[in-house]
Amino acid sequence: MDTRAFASLIDKKVLKRLGLPNIPLIPYSRKLKSASGNDTKISGEIDLPLRLGSAEKTVPFVVASSLHVDGILGMDVLATFRTVIDAEEQTLTLKETRDMFRLGVMPVPIGTSCINNTPF
Repeated sequence: MDTRAFASLIDKKVLKRLGLPNIPLIPYSRKLKSASGNDTKISGEIDLPLRLGSAEKTVPFVVASSLHVDGILGMDVLATFRTVIDAEEQTLTLKETRDMFRLGVMPVPIGTSCINNTPF
């Protein structure tokens, strides 16, 4: 999760793990920079089903190469899932389902987040 990212990203290698290595991508013309200020190599955009807790929605992901993580959930996903971040309690809550997630350095348990029913 990155509250400074306006778009959500997924690394191209994740599409391969999901069995979607050659799926056609939607052209994406905007330029994106990494947190370090470097240009991010973009392959295109893809709409994928994303499950957070008990909520599932189809959201656009910008497909990038050489991310240092599998994916980044940006403000677009946080808005789509109607999330509330409580900085003091270090939680993220989905308004619609009341699912709550602890924030911080703890990894998200496998199965909590899925794309195409494949946990990541």
